[in-house]
Amino acid sequence: DTQFNGYFIRKNTTLLLNHRGTLMDEAAGWQNPDDFDPGRFLRDGRAKIPNNFSPFGLGKRRCVGEVFARESIFLVVAGLLQAFKFETVPGNPTTVETVENFAPSCQTYKTYVTLR
Repeated sequence: DTQFNGYFIRKNTTLLLNHRGTLMDEAAGWQNPDDFDPGRFLRDGRAKIPNNFSPFGLGKRRCVGEVFARESIFLVVAGLLQAFKFETVPGNPTTVETVENFAPSCQTYKTYVTLR
């Protein structure tokens, strides 16, 4: 058994990380967490990931696929942006407002995708 921040936790208790709370909470140190702001991850023109950014978990149970996931996403997005031109459909508004499902996601909108 142990104590953490005033809470008594029995041995063999399963603890779950609240990703929404750690990634989207001003109390966790995020300024305007619902705003789309890629600049929050930049310092002096370079990528700087804050210590409280933990989408892949923490500690020894951290996702072993984190590096693979990050590199795969980078390569796929870079390849798509290199090969295609993405444009919004005139008269069809876009938004970065999220929809709450199992995980927060963007609302859908129409786009034109053409080969470069």
